[in-house]
Amino acid sequence: MGNRLIQLLCFCFLLLPFVSPAQSTDERLFEELKKKVQLDSYYDSALVYKSGGEAIRLAQKMGDKGKEAEIHIFYGNYFYYSQNFKKAEEEFNKAYYLAYNGNNTKVLRLARIRLTYLEETEGKTEEAEQHFQSILEEAKQEKDPANEIECYNALALISERNNKSDEAMKNYLNGLRTAEENKLDYYTAVLLNNIGLLKLNSDKTQEALADFERGLEITNRINNPRLGGHIQNNIGLVYLRLNKTDEGLSHFKAAVQYAHAINHPKELAVAFINYSSVLLQVKRSDESIAYLDSAIQVLESNNMKFELSKALLGKAQVMIELKNYNEAIHLASEAREVALVSKNLEDRAFSHRVLYRVYEKMNLFELALKEYKTYRDLDDSLKETRSNRMFNELQVEYDVEKKEYQLEQEKNKSLLLESENQLKKVRIRILIFASVAILILLFIVFYIRNQRNIRKEQERFSQQLIANLEKERSRIARD
Repeated sequence: MGNRLIQLLCFCFLLLPFVSPAQSTDERLFEELKKKVQLDSYYDSALVYKSGGEAIRLAQKMGDKGKEAEIHIFYGNYFYYSQNFKKAEEEFNKAYYLAYNGNNTKVLRLARIRLTYLEETEGKTEEAEQHFQSILEEAKQEKDPANEIECYNALALISERNNKSDEAMKNYLNGLRTAEENKLDYYTAVLLNNIGLLKLNSDKTQEALADFERGLEITNRINNPRLGGHIQNNIGLVYLRLNKTDEGLSHFKAAVQYAHAINHPKELAVAFINYSSVLLQVKRSDESIAYLDSAIQVLESNNMKFELSKALLGKAQVMIELKNYNEAIHLASEAREVALVSKNLEDRAFSHRVLYRVYEKMNLFELALKEYKTYRDLDDSLKETRSNRMFNELQVEYDVEKKEYQLEQEKNKSLLLESENQLKKVRIRILIFASVAILILLFIVFYIRNQRNIRKEQERFSQQLIANLEKERSRIARD
């Protein structure tokens, strides 16, 4: 009886700790393959289909259409990065129907987000914005933080293209809060990078650098080289603003090497433009032109007008340094027209500034004054969209909410610690109670056993006494 009680108590103690369910081997393997597909989707079509094929076969073996849909999302991402929007749409639609048939609402929502990005590339900006807003509300209701962040980021990008910097900052910070609260490191790094760029364009250089460095630290920890390359490139821009040419040059050189490795048009062009700007500063004009020509060729062949104006203006500035003023006027004028089509107010304003510089050097002061006035009007309009006061208010609001969240986390941590301490106390009490119970039980067992032995001894003694009395009586009778 005592042994059975001890075994029962030990079994109860084993049930007390929380036990995490073990992830199956197939689940772990799929997650590893998915991460590889994601990295391959940045630059290598052969590898993305090789690793993707393995992941799809595993998902089919597991009977999980949602997982299969995730891989098609990465296929679509690859074609989207490569500006092959028709193939991207095919893959996103496959993902949509697989997720729908597999009843995976989160992947279904992500497929809808990707298809909405394609709507925007077709010029349907208002419809895309409405769809992102609708999916955002849905993601909030369904407690789907990853897709909530995707929508905040998409809405912020639209606001940036429409020169609504305050609205963009608001959406980025909302996304950052959600990412940090849910410990989604990749999204946290992406949003810090985007916020840093917005601050850099608003001349908040040191704040931008702090965001980039924080994002880079996270990126290195999660080992995402593509995002790390972007942030390195942007840190180079900061050093350029701070006139730290050597530091900027090293960052941009690394970014160019990375861009060559992944071989995507936009990645290459942006890296070339930024690297050329540093080369111009260190008086390496011929090299600067070579990189700008490469950027222009890539951008023109892929119809990337938003970035094309930057490359044209970069080359115009090199021509000013080389005193080739007619070519500088031609390039700046072309950049102005491209920026007008792409609604790039920043480059449109800068094109007039470049023209002002050219005309001033040519002693055409009347034309220079006209271009300068146009530049100032556009620049003032641009500054209105970048209200530092609003930026500061949004940043303060984010900082306050972040502090409140951290305090809440500390409070929850204290409560959890207190709860764990209470649980330990309960376990100790149970252990003491069980030990006392076992001791009492053992005492009872030994007491009963002892009483039985005493009774047996008494019975044996009584029987012996009776036997002796009988013998004595018999002896007396014989005498």
